[in-house]
Amino acid sequence: MSDIRNERTEQAIRQAMLDLLKKKPFDCLSVTEVATAAGVSRSTFYAHFANLQEVFEALAREFHNTLRDLGVQLCCGADAEETGMPKRPYCMALRDAGPYEALVKDPHYLSELKNVLGDVLGPWTEQNIYCATGIGADQASALLLFQMTGCYTAAMSCNDDVAWEKTRVSIDAFIRAGLGGLRRQQPME
Repeated sequence: MSDIRNERTEQAIRQAMLDLLKKKPFDCLSVTEVATAAGVSRSTFYAHFANLQEVFEALAREFHNTLRDLGVQLCCGADAEETGMPKRPYCMALRDAGPYEALVKDPHYLSELKNVLGDVLGPWTEQNIYCATGIGADQASALLLFQMTGCYTAAMSCNDDVAWEKTRVSIDAFIRAGLGGLRRQQPME
């Protein structure tokens, strides 16, 4: 019973932050505000999270769990149809973030992206990264950060859905061509 109550409390805190992010940016939130909105005391908040940053990170991880796996994402979804991948590509998820819309539109999200990507990269072995990209883990990590921050910026700046679709297709083609070029290069020794 305690585990269920803990999960409900943590969910209430996460939901309170999402609700508050619709009204003001992360940097303007306080623990007291989030705890009050969640219907818990400050001490209960601190029993579950060390600070607001941990709540934000938890929400970012939840959002990223709705996305495609790293290899497919890094390859811009080229193999998604073949693998039957049900999860959405990053750029599409940003455009339709659902309950996470306030999270991804918050200025703090982009700075948090690198931490979340570190968590995503963790389970991948160097061999998997090399097979997916043709480059080493450090380069793949940098490329993924570059790709995802670029996709983020493009997705957030394009207001028209028709224009966005054309932009997305162009970005996907650009990324695939770049990865193709990397794979054709001889490995650096």
